[in-house]
Amino acid sequence: FLEKEVAPFADWVIWQALASPKLEVRESRVEPAGTGAWRLRVAVQNTGWLPTNVTKSALKNKLCRGVVAEIGRAGEAHGGAGSSVPGWLVSGKLRQEEGQLVGWDHIATSGFGWHMDDTSDVAVFEWVVSKAGEYEVEVHHERAGRVRTTLRVA
Repeated sequence: FLEKEVAPFADWVIWQALASPKLEVRESRVEPAGTGAWRLRVAVQNTGWLPTNVTKSALKNKLCRGVVAEIGRAGEAHGGAGSSVPGWLVSGKLRQEEGQLVGWDHIATSGFGWHMDDTSDVAVFEWVVSKAGEYEVEVHHERAGRVRTTLRVA
C-alpha cells in the first residue's frame, strides 16, 4: 500500500525540481582589446522556470545573494576577496556580483501573448587581461547552481 500512497508525490517532487532556477553558460568569448590585452566575456542565463530568488519575499527581505562570477588563471592559486589584484588583470574585479535573474515564469504573467522583457534573465561578466593562457571562470548562485567555463587566450 505504501508504494501506491507515495507514487503521486514522486511526480510532484520531479515537477518542483524541473521548475527550479538553473544557471547555464549562454556565451563565452575572447576578443582582442588592444596590444597585449584581451577582453573576456561570459554571459549566463537562468533557464529555469522560477527566478533565482525563487520567491518575492526572498527578494524583498534580501534572503539570497545575486549571481556571482569569479575568474582565475589556470594553475594559479586563487586569492580570495581580500587579496591584491593580480598583474594579469587590467580591468574588472576577480569577484563580481550581479542581481537576481528572472525565470521563464514571467512570460506567462506578462500580459497578452508571448512577451519577453529585456534580458533580465541574463547576467554578463567582463574582464580585460594582459597575459596569454587559460582563464577559469566560475559563476554561481546559491539557489540556481554553479557553472564553469575555460577561456583560452593566445
